[in-house]
Amino acid sequence: MRGFHAGVGEMTAESGTPNVLCPELYRRLRQLFHKVDVVNRGGRFVSEAHWDSKRSRWATLVQEGGEHYRVDCPFCNDRRGRLWINHRFGQFDKNDRRMIHLATCYNEEHCLDDWDKRLILCDNIFGFKNRNDRDTAYKCREGVEENTEVTVACLPGECVPVQDLPMTHPAIQYMCGKRGYDLAFLAEQGCTFCTRADPRWRQAAGRIIVPIYFDGILAGWQGRWPEDLDWKAAGFPKYYTLPGMPKRKILYNFDSAKRHPFVIVCEGITDVWATGPWAVGLLGSALSYQQQCHLLSQWSGQPIIIMLDGGENERSIMQHMVDQLLSGQQPRSPVPYVQLPEDRDPGSYQGNRETLMSLVRAQVRAQGIILPDGY
Repeated sequence: MRGFHAGVGEMTAESGTPNVLCPELYRRLRQLFHKVDVVNRGGRFVSEAHWDSKRSRWATLVQEGGEHYRVDCPFCNDRRGRLWINHRFGQFDKNDRRMIHLATCYNEEHCLDDWDKRLILCDNIFGFKNRNDRDTAYKCREGVEENTEVTVACLPGECVPVQDLPMTHPAIQYMCGKRGYDLAFLAEQGCTFCTRADPRWRQAAGRIIVPIYFDGILAGWQGRWPEDLDWKAAGFPKYYTLPGMPKRKILYNFDSAKRHPFVIVCEGITDVWATGPWAVGLLGSALSYQQQCHLLSQWSGQPIIIMLDGGENERSIMQHMVDQLLSGQQPRSPVPYVQLPEDRDPGSYQGNRETLMSLVRAQVRAQGIILPDGY
């Protein structure tokens, strides 16, 4: 069929990608069809499930169509871009079904009535090789129970080290261009880009993967989408963390931080990067019992500094963490906290570590703590 060819599916570097709700799908369509028009840019997608009595199955009733990508339909020799593909096409609904019904050919009324054609369209867009490749779905959604022990993990699929990506690649453009990270630093952190994900972790595809080491082993990873989007409208999360990873039993960067005479407790990975090798990340905004009693006890009697995002809500969370730590440390550690300006987080100080640490030193000094020289 015209427009389809072997080897489709791997993401390619493409500069100048427009601001669309699903950049991954848009890039794949550009790779496959070359010309793609965006319709109803940024439009909301609203749907609800209903029972289709004729087919005896649940179906999706679309109330607001959302953003669409227009291409030439390969099934009816269309030349006017009459195949409209919704930005949610190929994503999974809450029942873990791939939504390949979200495509309509306006050139011929019944062009896509044959479900096999939709499967062919899906396979060629996303690069699936066979039915098993397409249908294998390991149901790991948010809320999956965490593993009881820290075990050796593996990367989510085919991952390319960031230093091996071309400088025009979207991941490099975002991390080094927009966010200002040094490529050598990202390589030192073990960052990779997932070109093709294991079906168990399909949401990792197209993301920058940051490995999470703990006690010398790869305990998990976190994937970040390489753009800033309206995440609610886009319909997929900014971050995707290895499902089941025992976050309550680990701290990001613990192996490095424990070599320093104090620790700064932050929320996320990029907060740690901006703060320094003496920081750890909770991978969230709550302090677990295991983190409190078995990990932060490494600094028993030494300063444990809490520094979350700026804001009144975060101030109350930090105060609660301080109370937690003061109630359980023997010998007791000083537990000051650092209040950042409103709408700032530690990660926003990337490239300005001295500014951030000056703020830290000033605030903990006001609480009676003097950090060692050289920090």
